[in-house]
Amino acid sequence: MDKNMLINFHRILVFIRFDIYRLENKLIIDLMVNSLINNYPNSIFVEAVNKELSQCRKINDISCDLFTTTNDCINDVELNEIVRCVLLPIMEKIQLLIKNEIYDEAYEIVDVTHALVEVLANSETSNLHDFWKIYMEPLISKWKICSLIDLKKYFIALQSM
Repeated sequence: MDKNMLINFHRILVFIRFDIYRLENKLIIDLMVNSLINNYPNSIFVEAVNKELSQCRKINDISCDLFTTTNDCINDVELNEIVRCVLLPIMEKIQLLIKNEIYDEAYEIVDVTHALVEVLANSETSNLHDFWKIYMEPLISKWKICSLIDLKKYFIALQSM
């Protein structure tokens, strides 16, 4: 996983959270999920986002300033795999919610995920158990998101790194 991609994910999630109803969000989330599935480096991800969103005036106006375009790989293979295993199911859940126009739940998951991505980008893994307890458990409980319960093991694993 590319550290700068995590930084870009954080920036994008803040942008999405600002206006969860924006039509372009579906496309943006699709690109994020696709990049996680295909393990794209940050430069390829940014190129794809800029290409796909070049027609979207609101986003295109800020995209050059929004993204960090260089690659800065996290060399810890185990951390990379865990980050991917945590982010992919969360992003897929957001993708499904936005596709189905379930914006209240999508907003709350985006809100928590933008904070999680920032923690991961800064390699601040020592407090992930607390992050799980404070943010993830209430989110999962409120929205009854059974599909994310299994992620707890990764938060525990990341914390011990």
